Amino acid sequence: MNRDHISGPRGGAWNASTINGSRTRRNGILQNDLYSGRIVWNRQSFVKDPDTGRRISRVNPREQWMTADAEHLRIVDPETWQAVQARIGERAGRPHKARPVHLLSGLLKCAACGSGYIASSRDKRGVLLACSRYRETGLCDNSKFVARAWVEEKVLAGLEQHLADSEMVAEYVREYHRVSRELAADAAGKSRASTRRSAT
Repeated sequence: MNRDHISGPRGGAWNASTINGSRTRRNGILQNDLYSGRIVWNRQSFVKDPDTGRRISRVNPREQWMTADAEHLRIVDPETWQAVQARIGERAGRPHKARPVHLLSGLLKCAACGSGYIASSRDKRGVLLACSRYRETGLCDNSKFVARAWVEEKVLAGLEQHLADSEMVAEYVREYHRVSRELAADAAGKSRASTRRSAT
């Protein structure tokens, strides 16, 4: 769809969540009840974040959802629909495995589009990282896969080189003493203020 420049349901790009959706919210193409001839209302409500002023969606309890049959809107036959829902249910029943955190998790970015670099596959070099936008949507031209071990080795070597630089060490010491003086002065000021309040 993305290669053919066909917009997703909301006008943007197609990605995994567009297809799979959320079991809690019952959205995404594979879980949209409208395709099976059923309309669902009141699945979610919106509240305003007092700090940002933005509206935030909240899923309503299932007992508050309202449904109505709309057979004339069905585009998927009952057998196919039930088979898909059963498959989704099987996957949801599997125990969730927490994604392991590695040295550079969440820090690597694609130089072409700025998206995150994520674990994508594996070969004799170990885990390979790739642009998430390239993998999810095909909208990034960066198809380069790099070995995570190689990237970590390069980063650690660079850090070791920079941290061993005498000027870097001197700058760190200067900054450490500056912050220490500020903290000491702040603590002394609070102590004096507390003494004055006690005296009165």
